[in-house]
Amino acid sequence: MPEGESKSKAIREWIAGLLLPVAIFAYTLSKDRADEQQRELDRVATIIKSLGSTSEAERSLARSYITYLSRHNEAPQEALDLLQANYATASTPAESAAIRQTIETVQQQDTKQAPNTPSVVNNLPYKVFLQIRDNDDRPTAVLVQRALIANNILAPGIELVADHGPDKNTVFYFHPEDLKEAQTISKKLTDAGIPAEPVDGSQYTSFKAISVPQRQLEIWLIKGAKPTSNQ
Repeated sequence: MPEGESKSKAIREWIAGLLLPVAIFAYTLSKDRADEQQRELDRVATIIKSLGSTSEAERSLARSYITYLSRHNEAPQEALDLLQANYATASTPAESAAIRQTIETVQQQDTKQAPNTPSVVNNLPYKVFLQIRDNDDRPTAVLVQRALIANNILAPGIELVADHGPDKNTVFYFHPEDLKEAQTISKKLTDAGIPAEPVDGSQYTSFKAISVPQRQLEIWLIKGAKPTSNQ
């Protein structure tokens, strides 16, 4: 082999020897990233499945898992979106409050990392739960529920509370910031033939015990509540 070719071959082998570890490192790094992405996708899929479970215990466990990940800066980017979707479908006041608390926790962690992160909690949609005294009043409650939904207000649940309640149709609000919304809803109900008054529910001992969060209202219908007109 001519001397020139021998030197050229030696140089190529030398360069190849240098590049091989780099190539192996790049491949390993790429594989690690792919594995991490897959783990992230699996994590999100698990959270979605658990938050959509029919088991309240499993949904609660999923929220606890999100809280844990958030405190270790490992929560998926989709966490807040998933929690907001979960909030929209929660059918009881207690679960809605629990979801809101989880959102607040995740938001606090996000704000530590990015101080200018816009507040999610303050922009959650209003949510209204309906309470009836008798199952015969459910058709009226369904009419109210549909009217609220038509006005882009979340109204996921109707609860039977036969043993207690106000003596007039009432829209309970629990924070001064929610008075205006309670007044708006009361007017819409009154216009629909179901007169209702906004009342500060935070003054009632039974409500104080459950710490109703902001942007969550309750409509209590009296026994025998029926629309008085078709306006």
